[in-house]
Amino acid sequence: MSVYHEDLKKLSTGIKALGTEIPKTIMAMSTLIAENEKDSILSGKTKELIALGIAINERCDSCVLLHIANALKHGANRKEIFETIGVAIFSGGGAAIVMGIKAIEMVNVLMTDVQEINKAAP
Repeated sequence: MSVYHEDLKKLSTGIKALGTEIPKTIMAMSTLIAENEKDSILSGKTKELIALGIAINERCDSCVLLHIANALKHGANRKEIFETIGVAIFSGGGAAIVMGIKAIEMVNVLMTDVQEINKAAP
């Protein structure tokens, strides 16, 4: 199991731990996430790709990892993820390039076993 798979499991464990301490907040966030993952005018995949681009520009490693995993769960392919990284670089400049490089490594590792992602992602 890769470090990224382990990081996804740690995120899931951490979210559960927060849920015991601040249950109303985590429940509200979980509801918001579930509602936004649903297909509507935009597909769940498109929404995850948008969230990935935002996460790259926010420079949040864990967020990038989570949104790559979720985009893969929603059926995104390598080219779609890389194009999203390109759009993030267009809007975020040099800092987005650095995060884009990290995202590429994450994609390369996570794409090797999408089934593990489905088990590990919160």
